[in-house]
Amino acid sequence: MRVTAEALTGMTLLYFFYVAEYEYLRAWREKDDLREKLEKLLQLTRQRECNEVSSRALAICVLRNFQKKNAMKILFVRYDEGKVIVQSIDADAQLK
Repeated sequence: MRVTAEALTGMTLLYFFYVAEYEYLRAWREKDDLREKLEKLLQLTRQRECNEVSSRALAICVLRNFQKKNAMKILFVRYDEGKVIVQSIDADAQLK
């Protein structure tokens, strides 16, 4: 199944804002305009089965459903000393 670039971008932003534990994202997360945009995105992408109250729990529900519906794999890619290192991410573990 093909996923639009817009949908993938939205889901990626939700993941980095609500789920990822990267310390480097702290200042980025504190931007009020970004938070407002992502809250709107959450409401637009909310599925019937996602009744969570907190934004983080709702984002995880939306991301879990998106990942399962589209049978997506999540990969972490980094460049280390001239080598490309690709690691598969356990989506179920990340989206608890």
